[in-house]
Amino acid sequence: MELPKSPAKPPIKKTPKPKAGQAQLFFKGLPEDVRFKSHSIPESLERAKGTLYETWFNALQLSPHYQLLCEINEFPSDEAKRTFELFGDLRNVVFDTWWIEVGYGIFAEKSLLIK
Repeated sequence: MELPKSPAKPPIKKTPKPKAGQAQLFFKGLPEDVRFKSHSIPESLERAKGTLYETWFNALQLSPHYQLLCEINEFPSDEAKRTFELFGDLRNVVFDTWWIEVGYGIFAEKSLLIK
């Protein structure tokens, strides 16, 4: 059974990894008390553990449909392809590594510095 195709959406751009001294990142999906505070990438990893970010990663990693996409590299919809392009092959990766290399770039918002 083939899934219905959805209308195309514009591609989502990845956030480039900041270098030392560049803007820090914040994440809307973190608990309210730390949500809009700036976090370095290592700090964001510690904050992201046990949140919706890790749950989203786990759901995709455990999905038999997503595993099949990773194996055959064929996509039933544009959304499935975009999800794979964003999240990557999750079959042999742990959350910590994935967050540092990919996840923060998907979910990070640049902090606004008010002078």
